[in-house]
Amino acid sequence: LLAHLDVLNRVSYKNLSVVFHDDSLHVVIDRFSLLSHGNLSEILWPFGLGEQVLHVGLQLHRAEIRLDADETAFSLGDCLLVGSELAASVPGHWIADRGASAIASLMTPMLDSVLCNALRHHVGSLDAGTVM
Repeated sequence: LLAHLDVLNRVSYKNLSVVFHDDSLHVVIDRFSLLSHGNLSEILWPFGLGEQVLHVGLQLHRAEIRLDADETAFSLGDCLLVGSELAASVPGHWIADRGASAIASLMTPMLDSVLCNALRHHVGSLDAGTVM
């Protein structure tokens, strides 16, 4: 173990709508926000950066997701994410801060597809018999 990471997440949203259909679930979320604060403590770290704090913020103006269910599994039918923004910072270390900020900026244009694909993979691994 090279380092230890403690993470605190805060999720907020303006409106949440869940509509149940015979074989699907439609979820709409307005003004979704995920703020994540991580504290990285080195245990045996070759760079000697000491303790680091990482702030990550994800904002979605609107998210519409449809989950389809059959007898054994779930699948992601539709995934529409509007107005996604990602920001990251590492206060106190300008090199790490610039790197985190640059990575967040590079990911923002493809953030919708990355999030939908991650959700598709996660939902596809759920067993409908266990969830229902």
